[in-house]
Amino acid sequence: MKTSLMTLVAGLLLAAASVAIADNDHTYVITLNSDEEQTQGMALELATALAREEGNTVHIVLCGDAGELAIERNIPPSLEPRSVSPKEMMMEAMTFEAEVYLCHFFLPNSRARQYEETDLEEGITQINSTRLAELVSGENIRVLGF
Repeated sequence: MKTSLMTLVAGLLLAAASVAIADNDHTYVITLNSDEEQTQGMALELATALAREEGNTVHIVLCGDAGELAIERNIPPSLEPRSVSPKEMMMEAMTFEAEVYLCHFFLPNSRARQYEETDLEEGITQINSTRLAELVSGENIRVLGF
């Protein structure tokens, strides 16, 4: 009887742990449009924290002035207390398999059309509205805007 009770309790704990783990599997779509370094830093630090969590999928979509982060030669100032720039935070999130996309409007409408696809950081691709709609319309999707 004691063994049966322990087996039952162990089985219930395992089932509860499985549900808890499954509940943590989410896809996050973080849209970043702000040119404010502190806002960018907060969004990208959050993206990194979420990407570190096993089972999470993180997509970062840059548009508007935040699109400058996707440009290889753009180096924004560092933020305290970590002394890292928003771009470095973005690259850190990518090391945890976060995917970074650039709004397809950015390159053809950038200042004086000065940027081309070859100017993008490695691993960053353009995203159109069809693909973005696919990302945000699945199950367990959380969309966060900055």
